[in-house]
Amino acid sequence: TLHSLGEILKQQGQLKMAETLFRRSLGIRQRVFEADDLPLAPTMIVLGEIVGLTNNVTAGLSLARDGLAIAARNLDEHHPELAYWRSIFAFLQLIGGEYTSARTMLEVSVKDMEAGYGPNNWLVALALNSLGEALQFETEYARAEQIHRRALGILEQQLGPKNPRTLISAANLGMTIFQSGRYEEAESQLRATMYVMEKDAGPGYLDIASFQVQFAQVLIQREKYAEAEELARRALRRMQITVAPDHPSMALAEGTLAGALRGLKQYADAAAYYRHALTILGVDSNNPHPDVAGLLNNLGLVLEELNDLTGAERAYRRAIGIHEKYHGPNSPAMVAPLNNITILMTDHRRCREAEPFARRLLSASQHAFAPQSQGNESA
Repeated sequence: TLHSLGEILKQQGQLKMAETLFRRSLGIRQRVFEADDLPLAPTMIVLGEIVGLTNNVTAGLSLARDGLAIAARNLDEHHPELAYWRSIFAFLQLIGGEYTSARTMLEVSVKDMEAGYGPNNWLVALALNSLGEALQFETEYARAEQIHRRALGILEQQLGPKNPRTLISAANLGMTIFQSGRYEEAESQLRATMYVMEKDAGPGYLDIASFQVQFAQVLIQREKYAEAEELARRALRRMQITVAPDHPSMALAEGTLAGALRGLKQYADAAAYYRHALTILGVDSNNPHPDVAGLLNNLGLVLEELNDLTGAERAYRRAIGIHEKYHGPNSPAMVAPLNNITILMTDHRRCREAEPFARRLLSASQHAFAPQSQGNESA
């Protein structure tokens, strides 16, 4: 069927062709079935996933939400298939920055899928991977690592060590190790994973591009800036084949490239990439994407190098506000911008103004449970 062929193309990374087939499949099903019939649901949800991955997250979420509503009216609340489709919807929420909502949905979905499919089913592992990503955002790195290790073990056993889904899981585990501060271990694992992933990937394979961006972030932390720049540019070239220019994944890639350029002391170029990434993520909106905070902090560091101290301070203040909104006042995420604005003020004899930031920095540091990057850069 068109739906099944679309699934094959999706797994091969040919998302544009897959989207075309899913749209045709949906059109046929809408003519054959009633508006609330269950066969419409899976096509709408998977099509929503592709749209969200490549073009417009909001449109993808809307389409998947409509499919979920149909499924919920036809299936028991705890049906494993409904739980799996909810995990896809939650994955789209992660892309859109709705981390807390995604985590809540994934916690329930995993339990329902384990009950229906069994704890070692590979679909359960996919949902576990998404849950681990949500936990990473909330800086629960120890639990995230446990979940990613479990997901990887299931996928290695069920699908094999070289399956694309298994390799993506290995990459997720490597990034959790990185965020826990074990940089050398993370680099070793991610480099081995990248070697296997890149051998068979087509030029527009989106999962490879996302992984290249992640690995470039690790290389930046390891001060291997030239290699990180080359890898980030390769990721951008892959994404340009498949992804809309204003998609959040493009912003992440551009922000990573900016970090490499900052390390190479190409500050003007780095600032330009940071600003463009921030524009994509809606820096001026009332509810910006959560990743805006990290980019603002890093832009502040670059603006200091360009002697734009007013712009740097403004960036740090905004980063602090966004981090506090999403993480709370004592999150480890607060440490970098609080530290940077405190140093900026004390270096320019504004010690009285710096004092409240220094006190907040002390409080946040006491609650931090993962090592912070020595360059005060947000990952």
